[in-house]
Amino acid sequence: MLRWLCNLAGIELIGTEPPGNPGAILLVRDSHAAIFHAIYTHHLSKRRGLFIPSRQDDENSHDDVTYLKNRYDALIAIPTDDGNGSTNAGEALRLARAADALIFPIGIGITPQIMLPGKSRTVLPLPGARVAVVIEAPFKTAEHPEQIPTSWHTAMLDLLERANAQARQHLSSAQ
Repeated sequence: MLRWLCNLAGIELIGTEPPGNPGAILLVRDSHAAIFHAIYTHHLSKRRGLFIPSRQDDENSHDDVTYLKNRYDALIAIPTDDGNGSTNAGEALRLARAADALIFPIGIGITPQIMLPGKSRTVLPLPGARVAVVIEAPFKTAEHPEQIPTSWHTAMLDLLERANAQARQHLSSAQ
């Protein structure tokens, strides 16, 4: 159904070209994860594929690094609440470091839209909607220090918020 909605919406990719080489970590707000997955399949179909990483404490988390190294992209949804947002950002940093992958914060603006009830507050475009997708410049983790500073979590979340603000602004200025 989301692919159908994407066909009915005008989607515009803005900012950095679609994320460099495959094997990137793509950060989106959890409310935009479903629509971004549909946009990825429709507009970034030449890439290898998209997967959602397992949790760090999951026994399959080592497979996530293998997927990234085999050029699959990882989609990490960042909740709007600060506690889980920081946890998921830390997970993205850990995974990026282990796989030597780039992290691309991706902002999405949709008008008109509908918000579904529930914890994730998923946002979907209405038929005829305009969708702006801002791909922010990549975030690269350094090889050292071994401990990832908490300021990196904050920097990534700030970049994600900036990308979302740019997407919303693009839609409002184009009216």
